[in-house]
Amino acid sequence: MVQIPDHVAFTDLQSEIPKFVHKWLKAEGNESSETTSFWNELLTLLNAHAHIAGVSFLDQARVPFAPHHVKRLDSYLPLTQVLIEQKSKGIALDKPQLQSDGAVLTPLQQALRYRSKFDQPVRFIVLCNFKELWLYNLSLNPTHPELITPKIVRVDDTLVDEFYGLRFLIDPALGKLPDPFVTQATALSMYAVDQVSKVCALMTPLYQEQESDQVQLQLNKFCMRLVFCWYANKSGLFTDAKSGVNHFQAYLEGIPPKCGHLVLYHIFQILDTPSDERFKSEDSDLLALPYVNGGLFHGASEDLIPRLSDEVWKLILAELYFDWDKIDRPHGRDHH
Repeated sequence: MVQIPDHVAFTDLQSEIPKFVHKWLKAEGNESSETTSFWNELLTLLNAHAHIAGVSFLDQARVPFAPHHVKRLDSYLPLTQVLIEQKSKGIALDKPQLQSDGAVLTPLQQALRYRSKFDQPVRFIVLCNFKELWLYNLSLNPTHPELITPKIVRVDDTLVDEFYGLRFLIDPALGKLPDPFVTQATALSMYAVDQVSKVCALMTPLYQEQESDQVQLQLNKFCMRLVFCWYANKSGLFTDAKSGVNHFQAYLEGIPPKCGHLVLYHIFQILDTPSDERFKSEDSDLLALPYVNGGLFHGASEDLIPRLSDEVWKLILAELYFDWDKIDRPHGRDHH
């Protein structure tokens, strides 16, 4: 299962990646003296926001070219099977260079030659000259990898948007995807699916006296409504424009887990009720919530929400801080 960075990471990176970019745009970019620093900083930044256990950083593996001729790879990431061919800043990544043995090879050809002599699996090749990273997924054309069109990531202001496309460097699960160079939007979507699946798995046993087909129907409704609320919470739909108060979040955070199911049951009914038809004695946070039409909350008063476990309630509250608004909007978003 792919592990996506925690909630805070999606905002923190806006300040951290530019610092990395600024440093390396100014750096000399010398292959022999700065390769290790560059990659350790990049991998550390990635891992700080992905929390992948057991990340192995640079391994300058020995490659036997002949009985008495051994070379070292620039870098190899054993956890994710990435071979890195590093060049100094200013060296074009698509131009051939004269090698120490007289051969004239492009950086990719050089990396492929290392790979052919290497005794470890290589799933990806990354070419880098401190200004660009050329990413090759060898599974796209195992027979003729030289024909693969690389994904190019630049070390400039655009790196913030491309950053999550580099997570395959530390997360071996991504290497099994058809397109491991996932964007931030894809990473967010993967995380969202994972969290909804987790809610379903945790809640299914809580429907103790329901038929299995009814449990699935009730659970599907609950998850759709919950995802909408998570989205609306982050998009500002539940926030008062003048005071800046997020009424949905403010109300939920004061509720103990044992009352969570009753509160959500009531909130879903509130969202299905036009403002002028609500009881004026309701809590002010609930009265401030918008009416949501489109049918998503229709019939909420007849649906069952079982008593939630502490674990489920903790997960529901934690997701209030996730960037659900950066994912495609869920159904039922129209409101008055």
